[in-house]
Amino acid sequence: ASSWAQSLPLANGTAPARLLVQALNDLNRTPLSPQLRDNIMEVLRPKIDDAQANLSKRFLNQPLVMPEASQTAAELSDRLLTLSTTAFTIIAIETIQKHKTVHDTHPARLTCQAIQQALIFAGRKVLQRFQLHRSIDVHGWETLHQLYALALNQRLADLPVPKSLSGGDTITATYLQAIMISCCNPNQLLQGELTALHRGLQQWSKLIKLDPHKNENSLFIVDLDSDHPPLYSAFYRKPPGPQCRLIDCTLLMEQLEILKKETGTHGITFDESIHASVSLLDHLILSLCSVSPRNFKRSASSNPLWLCLGLSSTHYHVAGKRLFEDLLDDDDRQQGSHAADDPFPPSNLTPDERYPIFKAQLADTSPGGYCVEWPTDSPCDIRVGEVVGLKEDTGKKDWLIAVIRWLRRIDNTKTLIGVELLNPRAVAYGASIQHKTGEKTAPIRVLLLPEVTLVGQPNTLITPRIGFREGQKLTLGNGIESHDIKLLPSIDSRATFQQFQFSYPRALGDVLAEGQQGQLNVYYDSLWSKI
Repeated sequence: ASSWAQSLPLANGTAPARLLVQALNDLNRTPLSPQLRDNIMEVLRPKIDDAQANLSKRFLNQPLVMPEASQTAAELSDRLLTLSTTAFTIIAIETIQKHKTVHDTHPARLTCQAIQQALIFAGRKVLQRFQLHRSIDVHGWETLHQLYALALNQRLADLPVPKSLSGGDTITATYLQAIMISCCNPNQLLQGELTALHRGLQQWSKLIKLDPHKNENSLFIVDLDSDHPPLYSAFYRKPPGPQCRLIDCTLLMEQLEILKKETGTHGITFDESIHASVSLLDHLILSLCSVSPRNFKRSASSNPLWLCLGLSSTHYHVAGKRLFEDLLDDDDRQQGSHAADDPFPPSNLTPDERYPIFKAQLADTSPGGYCVEWPTDSPCDIRVGEVVGLKEDTGKKDWLIAVIRWLRRIDNTKTLIGVELLNPRAVAYGASIQHKTGEKTAPIRVLLLPEVTLVGQPNTLITPRIGFREGQKLTLGNGIESHDIKLLPSIDSRATFQQFQFSYPRALGDVLAEGQQGQLNVYYDSLWSKI
């Protein structure tokens, strides 16, 4: 096995993975002693890790509707993870059944390590499925639950195991690392955020308690005899059975709050290439602190819907199909001539080709948003956290402003996206940041969302994700009007944009002018309070 593993053509694309799939498929069907099977798997495991890492580069950060080569790599990776899980599961079960034949190591130790490795590979498969916005395989959750139940029955669940590069310190911690992803609204996260979540749970899972008894702090419940992920305990209708476990995240919540305060705006860097942003920490805290039921009743619909994707495209259409540079004053146009264009504008394309409108079909609607069936033949990529403009009728003037909240890929034939409405209209501006020296930056695209008094929603500003922060003073202009504003704390932060409340700083002259018109009390103390 060692000689065969060393001869694998590592530089030859997907060839090593195909050979490993074939080898594991044969190995899992060949009668062997548990110890010999484990020795072979320990030789193959580093090669499996390398092959899986190489495959992931081919299907991660790809369009939602992946090219055929990326689709093939994803399926191959999925198969490799499944066979690896099966291989270590066989070792665990046969060690328990044939413990008298194991001589060179303690049977309990071998069983413990095998269950740990099986859970690690099964957990990676769960992560990959969520990263590709696909549902978990039939028996996928059951596999995780039964591996953990096996460790419980053998009293191995809480024993320390050799720390793996991607697993927890115990079988319980590794099991929780896999199942807790589903409790964090994973379909609202980007692929990189899911990677950071999986890495974070490696060390955070020891702060989560699995309790077979009733616990008022338990937000979730999991049935080890089911093929389901953890559910909200408040929605679990039948009495919990003997195989049910309540999940208490109180200590994890406290730790996340501490980490958020300690790291400020920098977030957490686990490894050189894995980073958890502040917005991800906010997302986790919100997901784990309370039940998130649907706030609105949904109604089925099959009407068409027109969408423009991204801040730049939405800005163009909200502005009445006026290019950004056409919105600016002469001075701003000269200063922002380079900033006004996209970083890598497509050549020989008209504005309508650069900022296309896509036609999709509604699946259902609610007062808070839409579930949309995205056309599978669309060449445009979509991702969670993207600003979108919506119209149910092309004859309407205003674009609804929304954000993509979640994505779900059903088989290979249908993609559903959930969009949350932010505002029934917007105003397109260019925003220049005012420096203390009196200089201003080149204008940048922003959208002003007017207040909605009916629901108590104040004026807010949609800005790009980078470059804007609380306390900055901005000048908004669109060639017709100009406003000076000051950014208040951010109320939302997504992968591609931030949403700020803002105030209008008023000059002393304006306040005095109001006083002369009788709107202010003439007494000095009142005047000073107004100033």
